[in-house]
Amino acid sequence: TGIGFMDKQPLKGRRKLEKIVRRRSSIVHVICGHIHRPVQAEWAATSASAAPSVAFQMALGLEIKASSAITTEPPACAVFLWSAKDGFIGHHISIG
Repeated sequence: TGIGFMDKQPLKGRRKLEKIVRRRSSIVHVICGHIHRPVQAEWAATSASAAPSVAFQMALGLEIKASSAITTEPPACAVFLWSAKDGFIGHHISIG
């Protein structure tokens, strides 16, 4: 994520999952559940995104020593569309 306190807890099995994704050229995007922050990244030779939280968002602190803090950003959800014609499209929608 680039956010210090979030990156201290790495995904278990990340390297195994990365090998699987790299072997499948048909994978166009990896989507994962929320981490209380909408995040997009290049990963495993494709793109990836994490959905925001429907409860609260964590503050964006792009420092290694960033501390955990809740922000006033609204709850949100992610909606994704894929079609053969247009490819992958993602939206983050504020709730409330």
